[in-house]
Amino acid sequence: MRGLKVRSMEEGDLAGVMEIEKTLPGRPWTQRSFRESLASESSHIYVVTDQDRPGRILGYLVCLRALDEGEIVNVAADEKVRGRGIGRFLLDQVLKAESDAAAWTLEVRESNAAARRLYETAGFHVCGRRRDFYVDPAEDALIMRLDR
Repeated sequence: MRGLKVRSMEEGDLAGVMEIEKTLPGRPWTQRSFRESLASESSHIYVVTDQDRPGRILGYLVCLRALDEGEIVNVAADEKVRGRGIGRFLLDQVLKAESDAAAWTLEVRESNAAARRLYETAGFHVCGRRRDFYVDPAEDALIMRLDR
């Protein structure tokens, strides 16, 4: 997408990420959670920004890496730009940046049809279920996997 840039999250991005996080269902991540992830060698956080307004965070993706496998832990876009391809752009760029991962997994709310479509079009498939994984509201998670 023209004018967008994906890069590693920096401490100064935290306020913008938290603005997005507070709009999401369920239990939001805390600033502490994001700071701990930033400090962890196995955690990678990416943000997408508008090159014309580099301080504005449009979305973020948190992933964990262990050897040649990755897990996508959290993907979110600013509610003002949801449905415009930000999540897809971010996911595609992160999968390219982390191209040495042979497989990826993630959990997604069963009712989150938009996210499920996003992951399916990126090549993920449902491979399991976690009963009552989510709270506020309680809901099953579908486990999805991408093998490369």
